[in-house]
Amino acid sequence: MKLPTKDRVAKEARILLSASALGLFFALMIVAYSQAYAETVQNEIASNVIRFHVLANSDNYNDQALKNTVRDGILDKFGDKICPSDSIEESREFLLANLGEIEAYAAKLLQKNGYNYSVKAVIDRIFFPTRTYNTMSFPAGEYEALRIIIGEGRGSNWWCVMFPPLCYVESPEQSHILSNLLSEDAYALVSHTQGGTGVTVRFRVVEWWQERMHQNQDSADDFRMYLLNLNPQ
Repeated sequence: MKLPTKDRVAKEARILLSASALGLFFALMIVAYSQAYAETVQNEIASNVIRFHVLANSDNYNDQALKNTVRDGILDKFGDKICPSDSIEESREFLLANLGEIEAYAAKLLQKNGYNYSVKAVIDRIFFPTRTYNTMSFPAGEYEALRIIIGEGRGSNWWCVMFPPLCYVESPEQSHILSNLLSEDAYALVSHTQGGTGVTVRFRVVEWWQERMHQNQDSADDFRMYLLNLNPQ
């Protein structure tokens, strides 16, 4: 059997190396595109949504029941006023202008039910996992939210979408608010209007990247805290 010459071996090695480099290049391009797509779409969705987040004092049965009472009371009293139109700016302005009143009402509900826990109402940006409300699914990521923190805030929490009011207004028209605010692609992801594998894959790409970024941020925060503990100011 005739053995390959050194030149032939070298040529085949160069071809293999070039093919590997080209494959790696395309793989990196796909990763970069996926990340850019995930961040762009999630930011678009998040910039047109306000979440509602209620944290119970603990997982004790009574604390969890109290959390639901506070949730229902705030939605009953302020729900219609928070979303007077399809403008997220107006909803945000109302929340910021009435944050003190919302907090005071939450405290009143606690006292009415025989609890003296502290309570705090804040507008914040926090990470939410993927959640589905009826036919609308929102990928994991950071969202603006009205947060009601009861006592220690260490119990199981409850969240929904405050703008549009998908969690407390029984009307299909509310979901269509997003169709006027989002691009066709972003709306297809949250509403599954197009269906099919393509939408599912794109949704999973967004979800995966956002969860990965959140995990990396948590690791970075833990490392910074470790360094601070080593070198206290």
